[in-house]
Amino acid sequence: MSRELRRPSLDVFRTIRTNFGWLMMDRMGRTLISMVVGIAVARHLGPENFGILSFAIAISGIFMVMAGLGLDEILVRDFANDLIANAAWKAAWQLRLTTAGASYVVTMATVWIWRPASPEVWGIAAIVAAGMIFAPCDLVDFWFQAKQQMRVPAMARQLSLWLAAGWRLLLLAGDAPLSAFAWANLAEAALVGSALWWVFCRTNKTASFDGEVAGHRSRMLREGWPLAISSLLVIVTMQADRLLLSRYGGDAVVGIYAAAARLTEVLHALPVALGVALMPHLVALYREDRTGYWRLAGRTMGGLTMFGIVCASAVTLLAPVFLPWLLGKDYADSARILGIHIWTLVFVFMVSMRSRFLVIQGATRWIFFMSLPTALLNILANLVLIPRYGGLGAAWAAVGAWGFSALVIPWLFPITRSLAMNIIRGGKPDLGTTQ
Repeated sequence: MSRELRRPSLDVFRTIRTNFGWLMMDRMGRTLISMVVGIAVARHLGPENFGILSFAIAISGIFMVMAGLGLDEILVRDFANDLIANAAWKAAWQLRLTTAGASYVVTMATVWIWRPASPEVWGIAAIVAAGMIFAPCDLVDFWFQAKQQMRVPAMARQLSLWLAAGWRLLLLAGDAPLSAFAWANLAEAALVGSALWWVFCRTNKTASFDGEVAGHRSRMLREGWPLAISSLLVIVTMQADRLLLSRYGGDAVVGIYAAAARLTEVLHALPVALGVALMPHLVALYREDRTGYWRLAGRTMGGLTMFGIVCASAVTLLAPVFLPWLLGKDYADSARILGIHIWTLVFVFMVSMRSRFLVIQGATRWIFFMSLPTALLNILANLVLIPRYGGLGAAWAAVGAWGFSALVIPWLFPITRSLAMNIIRGGKPDLGTTQ
C-alpha cells in the first residue's frame, strides 16, 4: 500500500524533473546564444549602431507583450481541459492574429513620435517589429505545456535559434551593415514560428478546431486584461531605460547600457523555466495540500533568492575584469553599469515567482496593483537619474524599482502581505490562504 501511495509522488517528481530539464535546456541554450552572439554583434556594430538595434528590439518587445493579451497562463489552463481545448485554440488564434497586426501599427506610430528625426531608426524598427507576424505561433508552446510535453517545442526552438545564430556569424564574417542584423532578427522570429507550427501539425494530425468561439474570445479578454496590463507594466519597467536613454543620452549611450543589461536579462530565464515546470504540481498542491503548497513555495523562493545573490555578487566582482575583454574598449563604461544592474536579478527572481503564486491562487488583479507602482517608480527614477548620470543612473533606477516591487509593495496590501508571510513561514504553520 505504501508503495502505491508513493508512486504518484514519484511520477509527479519525474514529470517535473523531465519538463524542467527540457525547459532549462531551451532557456540555457538561448542564454548561451544570446551572450556569445550578442557580444560579437555588439563589438561589430559599435555602441551607436548597437544602440539603434537595441532601441528597436526594446520598443518592439513592449508592444509584442500587448499582442499576447496576458493569456499565456490562461491558455495553458484551457488547453489542458479537453472539453474546451479545440475551441479555445481557435479563439486564441483569431485574437492573436488581430492583435499582432494592430500592435505592429502602434509600434511604428510610437517610433515615429518618439524619434521623429531619425528615419534610419524607424526603418530598423520596422524590420524588427515585423516579427510580430509570427506571434500566433507561440500558441504551440502553450499547447505542449498544457500536455506536459516540453521536449517537442524545446527541440524546435533550439534548432531554429542555432540556425539563426549561424546566420549572424556569417553576417559578422562578411562585415554586414546594421540593417542586415535587423533582418536577422526577423528571420529568427520566422524560423522559430515556422518550426513550432511544423511540429504542431506533425503531432496533431487529427485535431479539429471547430466549435463556437465567440464566448471563448470574450471570456479570454475578460480574464486576460489584468494580466495583459500587468505584463505591459513589467516590460515597460524592463525597457523604459533604453527608450529614455535614446531620448536623452543618444544611441551610443543606449548601446553601452544595453550591452551590460543584456547579460543580466539572459539569466531571467531561470525563474520562468522553473515556474512553468512547477506550475501543474503547485496547482495540485494548492487544491489538495495547502501546507505542502506553502512549503514548496517557500523553498522555491528561498532557493532562487540565494542563487540570485550568489550570481550578483560574482558578477559584481568579476565584471571589471571580463567585460572590457569581452566587449572591447568602446564599451568600457559597461562594466560599472553591469556591476549595479546585475542586482536586479535577485528581485526579478522574487517577483517572477510571486506572480505565479498569485495566478494559482486566483488573485491576478493584485499583480496589476503591484506592477503599476513599480513601473511608475522606474520611469520617474529614470527621468531624474538619466539626465545626470546616464547609463549608471538607469541601472540604479532599475535596481530601486525592482527592489521596491520585491521587498516593499507586498506589505502594502492584506492579500499580498498574507502571501509573503506564508512564503516566509513555508507551511510552518500554514497561516491561511489568499483568496
